[in-house]
Amino acid sequence: MTCGGSHADGASDEETAPSRSRVSLAPLTAQDAAEPSAPPPSAHAQVFAFCDEQIAWYERHKRIASSFYQYLQVLVIVLGGLTPILLLVGTASIPSWVRALPAALAAMLA
Repeated sequence: MTCGGSHADGASDEETAPSRSRVSLAPLTAQDAAEPSAPPPSAHAQVFAFCDEQIAWYERHKRIASSFYQYLQVLVIVLGGLTPILLLVGTASIPSWVRALPAALAAMLA
């Protein structure tokens, strides 16, 4: 066989290949012919379904992140308000590092 796909005797590959049986496209039964199957979803429908899933995922995670952010902001306000109270009390029973801890935590969370 040469590069051109033909044999030494001049016959092409298609001519020397064994004959293949053709697949019949006729329906198997009369019922199959009467009830056509549903067409596969179009590419647009698949894209829109994917986008809807992504939007739903984003909405769920947006609510979770928003709640977490609001919780942290409330915590910053509470810790910031607690700092002056601890400094005013200023007794020897409360170590100075405990009095400074709310301010440090509020600064890290803000």
